[in-house]
Amino acid sequence: MSATFLAAQKIGVGKSLYEKDQLKTAAALLKRFGSKIVLPVDLRVVTDIKKDRRPRTVEAGAVKQSDIIIDAGMRSLRPFLRQMLKARTVVWNGPFGLCEVPAYCASTRLLARTIASMKNATTIVGGGDTEPIVEALGIANRFTLLSTGGGAMLAFLAGEKLPGVEPLIVK
Repeated sequence: MSATFLAAQKIGVGKSLYEKDQLKTAAALLKRFGSKIVLPVDLRVVTDIKKDRRPRTVEAGAVKQSDIIIDAGMRSLRPFLRQMLKARTVVWNGPFGLCEVPAYCASTRLLARTIASMKNATTIVGGGDTEPIVEALGIANRFTLLSTGGGAMLAFLAGEKLPGVEPLIVK
């Protein structure tokens, strides 16, 4: 998602995937909520997802045309994690990195361990890509709620009615 916001600011994202049809929306969100939207200042990049197992870290704005963003850099994570540790509720949906490749998942593993350490917070994790990561780290039992239905979880939190849940609600 951050690549779309970076591209909306005319910051190069190389060959990274981003939502071209959402650039105007991202720009509008940045204009309205810019101080509240935290974007990476450094990024981990590769030139070939299948062959390159040694990502390099570059500053946001220094991504080459041949680069693919595969993870957030550690400098980006520190202030984000410090702020998050102050929260009483954390809702996490989806990995930061391209976690299908273990070498591209460092920021997500750090995020998972940090959220798991928050003993006085409600921690809600959703997503079929996120759940296997916390399971593999052996920390799944440290979250208040763990759901494989990330999209459904976000829809529910946004107040949408879910066809599978609606009949269960006692009115």
